[in-house]
Amino acid sequence: MLLGYSDDAQAMLEALQELGFMDGMEIHDWHDHNAYHQTFADRAKKAAEARWRGKDKTRQDKKGDKQCLNSTQAMLEASGQSISKAKGTIQDLRSFCVELGLPASDGDSCFYKWEGNGWKNGTAAIKDWQMTIRSWKSAGYLPSQRNEKPKPKASVR
Repeated sequence: MLLGYSDDAQAMLEALQELGFMDGMEIHDWHDHNAYHQTFADRAKKAAEARWRGKDKTRQDKKGDKQCLNSTQAMLEASGQSISKAKGTIQDLRSFCVELGLPASDGDSCFYKWEGNGWKNGTAAIKDWQMTIRSWKSAGYLPSQRNEKPKPKASVR
């Protein structure tokens, strides 16, 4: 009911029409004074359509990227190369670390860490393990590069 009016709805409608608040079955000048309702609805509809167009575009882009990646991978594999460097064997990581002048144990550490967490660096999937090792080497993150800080001696007071 309108504004909590619980009596005869027909009588209420007739009274509103008689006083000029209603033009037929519409509230007098509703669109002039409350156009924001329609404006808001139109703006929300446009925003929703834009979001859906954006999602469709993203889906198309991802599909296009995948097709491009597949054709690039096919070309590389035909020439005996591989585009996938996401996962190596423990021996691959050991020998790569030795090539970089690092101990093989750094390769072991990386392999076990990445194997244990699904080949992720934080929350991101490792796309190129060789580049990750190079990056970690330059930043000093590998186990052989970490400086062990001496533990403070317990003081007796």
